[in-house]
Amino acid sequence: IIFGFIKKVISYAEEFRPNNIAFVWDSRYSIRKEIYPQYKQHRIKRDQEASEEEKHNKRIAHLQFTEIRETVLPNLGFSNVFMCDGYEGDDVMASITINNNGYKFIVITTDQDIYQLISDNCELYNPVTKTLRTMESFNEEHGCDPSMWGKAKSIAGCGTDNVAGVRGVAEKTAV
Repeated sequence: IIFGFIKKVISYAEEFRPNNIAFVWDSRYSIRKEIYPQYKQHRIKRDQEASEEEKHNKRIAHLQFTEIRETVLPNLGFSNVFMCDGYEGDDVMASITINNNGYKFIVITTDQDIYQLISDNCELYNPVTKTLRTMESFNEEHGCDPSMWGKAKSIAGCGTDNVAGVRGVAEKTAV
């Protein structure tokens, strides 16, 4: 995992040529679960039903990601490594991009909830689809401004996070 992570960082650095790189991590504890106890509840059930081998592999992966965050990145000179107790990585990404208007950002994520961050100073790159989403491409694809995405998702719901929306309303209708 460590080797693959560093290899990806190098490839993104070559592709995007950033001046700075920030790394954000999920906290083990999430305030969202206090606010909405059903949040990601189906993931907990899936984890409980995992085989011993799957649980073992997940523990090893967690240890390696902790090693990346706490040791590898700082030893490579990266100081922009963020994790905030009680918050998920996307909360931290949002805070960084919203509170630093003088900078341009390319956020690398597969999380569609983050679409609402797309702005004149923030683009999203999906490493799976290799798609860079800008204000223009988002408007063209979804027919609305990215700032409206949070409202559309709250109406349509989010199966990934186990958040119910308005019955019978999907993203396209919500938009």
